[in-house]
Order: sequence, then C-alpha cells, then structure tokens
Amino acid sequence: MILSLLSMNINYNSITSIKQILKERKIAPRKLWGQNYLINESIRQKIIESLDIKENEKIWEIGPGLGAMTDILLKKTNLLTAFEIDLKYSEILNEKFGKLKNFKLIKGDFLKKYPNENKNIDKIFSNLPYNIASKVISKLIEENFLKEMVLTVQKELADRITAKTNSKNYSSFTVLVQSHFTAIKIIDIGENNFYPAPKVKSTTLKLIPKKNNIKDFKEFNKLIRTVFSGRRKKLKNTIINFIKNKAILEENFLKEYLGKRPENISVEEFIQISNNLNAYH
Repeated sequence: MILSLLSMNINYNSITSIKQILKERKIAPRKLWGQNYLINESIRQKIIESLDIKENEKIWEIGPGLGAMTDILLKKTNLLTAFEIDLKYSEILNEKFGKLKNFKLIKGDFLKKYPNENKNIDKIFSNLPYNIASKVISKLIEENFLKEMVLTVQKELADRITAKTNSKNYSSFTVLVQSHFTAIKIIDIGENNFYPAPKVKSTTLKLIPKKNNIKDFKEFNKLIRTVFSGRRKKLKNTIINFIKNKAILEENFLKEYLGKRPENISVEEFIQISNNLNAYH
C-alpha cells in the first residue's frame, strides 16, 4: 500500500476548506468542466470501493479536480494517470501528489491526450463533467478501448444507459453502451453532496466490458442512430433511410421488426438486424 504525501491540507468534507483553497488560488468553479466537489466522505469511499482495485492494477482518472478521489486512489494503485484540463487544478495536483512515484499527471483535454498515452491500463475512473460524459463514453466505444469503468454522471444520462427495452429512456445511446458493457448502478447522489451544488442529481455507474458479435461497428452505430432519429415511428418508416435495397424489407429476418418502434427492439435484436443487413452490403 502506497501512502500519499500532501504538501497542503484540504479538508475535502468541508465547504469552508474548499472555498479557502479556491480563494487562495483565485479559482472559480466552472460549470463547463463540471467542477463540483463531492464533499460526502462516505459516498467517496463507496464509489472507490466499487472500482475494486486489485494489486498492481493501473488506473486512469479523468478530471481529478482538487484531488479528493485521487488521494484515495493513490493509496490503492501502483500507477494512477490523471488527466486534468484546468491548468490551475494541475498546479494543485502537482503540489499535492507530484513527488509520488505512482502518480502521473497529464495536462489537457482527455479526448485529445489519451490517444498518445500507454493504454496498458486496467480501469478508468471519473466524475465526468455532465456536458461531455456521453461524448467520452461514445468515443471510447468507437475506438474499441473498452476498460472497466466507474463513472459518476448526470442521473438523466445514467437512466438512459441502464434503461430497459420498452421504456421511455431507452435510446440509441442505451443500445450503444449496453452492446459493449454491462451497466450496474452503484449509487444515486443528491445535489447537496456537492459544492457548488449542481442543479441535477448524479448517479455512479460501473461499466463492465462484455463481448458482442457485432460484425461491422460503423454500420451498427449508423443503424441505431438512424432508427432512433424517428423514435416514435415504426421501423419500416425509418430503416428505409438506412438500407440501399428496398427488397430487403421483404426478408424474413427483418419483417417481424418492421411494425415495431425502436424502443421495442432489444440490444441483441439490433445486433442481429445489423449483422443480417451487413450481409447485403
């Protein structure tokens, strides 16, 4: 076990302490980058425990902020690579953890920086900024960079990720994520557990990679985006914008779904439809 050595004292459970360090560094939390600090220690511990870090595992943390989660992670992992877009927070992180051998800080936008990093890692952790959460998850799936992840996101997004077939939250994003991950809800987090308090509730999810038999990911992704663009329309009225040969509509593998709306079609059924359509291209 590796202990973190702090060069400054921040009480992550105290709004007063957080305000003080922000004032000293002339930092104003930015909504754009989701800079809300989780001030409930028991929730922080529960989230980290859900990551279930094993000995010698390498972890990525996206957006560590003031380092509340970073401090806990560094006691559990042999190598933590933290991606921080805000240079002022990067300075604080360097002062607190920079001398630790198991800490590496990458300054800049995660989506631009991670492609150049060593991807031999085990897990990803983040309290993802609400405005980029779906973009980060989608990008990692598109790049087929699938690692076990524990992510805190806006509850509305979490509800879409974990949605069931035939529900109002079931969407193209649901199908995209559930075709690549098993999604498990860890905890719902109320606004008052953060400073500054966001205007929305949050949920922590655990995403565990799973195998699928998607033959052509680009075509699969295009298919689900196309049919969900007309969410309330039946498949026969939307898939016409995807297929090149209308004769395919008469094929048995497709006919049984044409009278259904996309929200009534399961993830596995979408994969099967995509694979069968792929045979005609």
